[in-house]
Amino acid sequence: MVVAVPRSLESVVVLWAVVKSGATFVPVDPGYPAERVQFMVADSGAVLVVTVSSVVDVVSVSCPPAVPVVVFDDAGLVSEVGGLSSRPVSYADRVRSVEVSDAAWMIYTSGVDGAA
Repeated sequence: MVVAVPRSLESVVVLWAVVKSGATFVPVDPGYPAERVQFMVADSGAVLVVTVSSVVDVVSVSCPPAVPVVVFDDAGLVSEVGGLSSRPVSYADRVRSVEVSDAAWMIYTSGVDGAA
């Protein structure tokens, strides 16, 4: 999962939610050039992008059409999530169990371009 949220309270909440879900995340600075974001999304194998409304236009044009973009602060999503249980996420809620060997995050450093 790609997390493209500027540094903010929302970025902390999104990262915490991803970690609680057991998913692996790739932090992406929404200020990166579109080509860089496209490479990171494709190379990481991300199946979902999470962002916020303030940068969704920039992030959306950088993502392949097959990768859904979820806007964390979208009013419809906020309303839908507000109606869900507030109980903690349990192992039963996950698609599969989280293993010690699972990745938590993937980091791309400057200069990573896929060249071997």
